[in-house]
Amino acid sequence: MDERTVAATHERVNHFTGVGCALQGLALLAPFALGAGWGAAGVLVGIPVAIALWTVGSKHALTWRCGRCKNPLASDDVRICPSCGAALH
Repeated sequence: MDERTVAATHERVNHFTGVGCALQGLALLAPFALGAGWGAAGVLVGIPVAIALWTVGSKHALTWRCGRCKNPLASDDVRICPSCGAALH
């Protein structure tokens, strides 16, 4: 038999639930919550905290999957799908 390599692409998947979403929600609340407790100093501290939480939450909300079988992938660095064996590029 002729063995052919099947090609597929990485698909980016954004999740609106889970840890990433929770961190982004905390990022939106951080300046207000810290500002309510500490006043203007809390807002100044809350803004960098919010940016950090938003960045980390964005990374957690983004996952990858195989374009052929839709199997979740560990990262964008995976080159062969562990489920269907497609060559990912």
